[in-house]
Amino acid sequence: MTITCHLINDSWTCRSYVLETTPLREEYTPSYFVGQLLKIADKWGIGSKIKVVVANEDRVKREMKNAGWDLIPCFANTLDLVFKETLEASSDWKELVQRCCKISEYFSNVEAQGHLKRAQQMLNLPEQNLAESMGDKWLSTLNMLERISEQHKAIRQVLIEFNVDLLLSEHENKNITKTTSSLKAFQDVISTTKRYHSLSNILPQVEAIRKKLKELQQSGNEFAKELAQRLNHHFSKAKENDWLTLSTALDLRYRDVVLSEKGTSTRIRRTIIAEMKRLDEENRGRSFRQPDNFDKALRRYFEKEMLQSNWDPLAFWKFPKDEDWHLSEVARKYLPVVSTAIPADIAFDIEKARLVANRRSCLDPGHLNMMLFLNGNRFLDS
Repeated sequence: MTITCHLINDSWTCRSYVLETTPLREEYTPSYFVGQLLKIADKWGIGSKIKVVVANEDRVKREMKNAGWDLIPCFANTLDLVFKETLEASSDWKELVQRCCKISEYFSNVEAQGHLKRAQQMLNLPEQNLAESMGDKWLSTLNMLERISEQHKAIRQVLIEFNVDLLLSEHENKNITKTTSSLKAFQDVISTTKRYHSLSNILPQVEAIRKKLKELQQSGNEFAKELAQRLNHHFSKAKENDWLTLSTALDLRYRDVVLSEKGTSTRIRRTIIAEMKRLDEENRGRSFRQPDNFDKALRRYFEKEMLQSNWDPLAFWKFPKDEDWHLSEVARKYLPVVSTAIPADIAFDIEKARLVANRRSCLDPGHLNMMLFLNGNRFLDS
């Protein structure tokens, strides 16, 4: 388990620091998981400063509350769960993916790879090995299916030549196309993100994925329909989460995504004003900044023109006027929260994920901790 903290510093730059990598028991309890978090937070003296924890452990919600922290499920993990539940809902899709996993496993053999390479040369196809997958992660499965689709003629030639009972039917090949086009809806939206990005991206990304899946459904893609249903189930109450809605509302690229619904908009306004009043009480007598009318300050922000999606939302808050200081400090609280618990360049790259897993399996825990600590914090000034 690697713990990374995220914050916005005084120059309004979002910074991320790797704190520690610690081994977990093979069978660990939620209390043990949170206990490790508390231990590391105490070591760094930041327990009272932590506002929210992003993790891929849904079982630990109660323990997190007891520690005084809110829990945000890992976005990457939730998308994997959406995909897994979609497969479980239909034996046809599940069996298709399992069959493709067996094909990739067969061609992981060196001898079979040689046969595949010769077939690729004969058919003038790219000389690439098949991508492997366990079949329960959306991106690794997408990589696997795309490679099988690309190489299906070479694969078929080898399987027929050596009488291997793994041939795909024409119907199965069509379903592979439907599955890959559906999962590409995830990839097209997620692949544009940086290593770490704000929680404010989640609701806009979910809306973008929904739109792409809806287009696929209209063309008769049954897998896209199942995927959309599971996605809607997991994010049906997303706008009831203050961390999601407030971070989005305070990101001037996406603000109107959550202000378009009257009930959500009213709750956001009420919560932000309450946060501003709390800050005023905490800083009364210690700050030269004079509080403005909080309703007026918030209304000024809501009337601002939206930023383009490729602009930095933190730059907007960097030099607040005195009357907007309270609102900018609320933004500082909500905007540094990241939308995934693990680095996106590993979470969405199967080859890097496999490399890290292989290294972790044979490294001393102390050495691994130091390697990840130094690598994660290499940008720091000496």
